Amino acid sequence: MRKINYCFLFFFILSWPALPYCAELPDAPFYRAATIDGPTGLLTIPAATVLDNGYYTLAAHKYLFKCNVGLLPGLELGIRGNAEQYNKDLEQEHRIIPHGKFNFLSSSQYPLSASFGFYNKDLYLSFDKLLVNFYNIYATAGLKFQENGRWRIICGVSKTFARTQIVFDKAGETYNLGYRIMLSPKIRLEFGLINLQDYRELDFDNFTFGLNFSELLFKPLLEKWPWSTN
Repeated sequence: MRKINYCFLFFFILSWPALPYCAELPDAPFYRAATIDGPTGLLTIPAATVLDNGYYTLAAHKYLFKCNVGLLPGLELGIRGNAEQYNKDLEQEHRIIPHGKFNFLSSSQYPLSASFGFYNKDLYLSFDKLLVNFYNIYATAGLKFQENGRWRIICGVSKTFARTQIVFDKAGETYNLGYRIMLSPKIRLEFGLINLQDYRELDFDNFTFGLNFSELLFKPLLEKWPWSTN
């Protein structure tokens, strides 16, 4: 437990410079940040929101590297690479994992946002809702359908300030807590504690950190779909 206290101390020291800027600003672009597994979202679960059309995100969490692209309106595609596994005798499909999601309901037109997506051989359905009357907390919930035929509930919440964001999510039986700092409109620094359900045995392996970089990559190929009314 002493080791995890050092993690919290390290986390506090690095986040201290951002604390004076924590004014309310719900529309800060944290939604472009990639999860640990790859798709944009909270700490470990994908959100229904997708990258802006024409934008890309590069991200790294320890030995995991991700690249996501907003290819078309509502469509996000990406890959996740595992640098640690290149020194192990593992199949190639476990080293490079493709993923993508399509936003078929937009919160600009409907009460909530909804997307379906894939991650390697798993499928998921995700819903987002900004709770304007409840401290501007952003809520995410959905289902993940695994290759083995099982499914599990994914859910989480996030609270965004001017330059910081606190996230909490649950994927199946795992609980995770994250904290993001906006170093610039393009760069976000991230810290997290994963598998909090094993709080009695927390160690450095439960502590994660990463960087997210987002920028406009190309002029949108398509401004909107022909059937879109927005």
